Amino acid sequence: MIVMGAGLGLVFVPLSSVALTGVRPADAGVASALLNATQQIGGAVGVALLNTLYTASQTRSIAAGSTTLETHLAGYRIAFTVAAVFFAAALLVITLATHQARRPRPTSATAAGHNPPP
Repeated sequence: MIVMGAGLGLVFVPLSSVALTGVRPADAGVASALLNATQQIGGAVGVALLNTLYTASQTRSIAAGSTTLETHLAGYRIAFTVAAVFFAAALLVITLATHQARRPRPTSATAAGHNPPP
């Protein structure tokens, strides 16, 4: 529980900060509500998906005549593998999105090939 609490604290606070950076003060309430709703829906759908994969894998293992331990391990293996793939995909998207945000955007003068005088 301590590790989970520390992990959630290290993820959700910076996530909220990054998600709300650049939002106008007038839109801060809407942006915060959207962030919270997305987190809740994503958590519910994610748990349901992983539980479905775990159960389906267990059902296949039972049908194949596996032992109880093998059945549980097969369920955990598929659930954790899919969770790791989703995590890696999210990390890639976040990395690319924040990298795009840091790049300086060309102004209309530099885009047209005109450099302003120094």
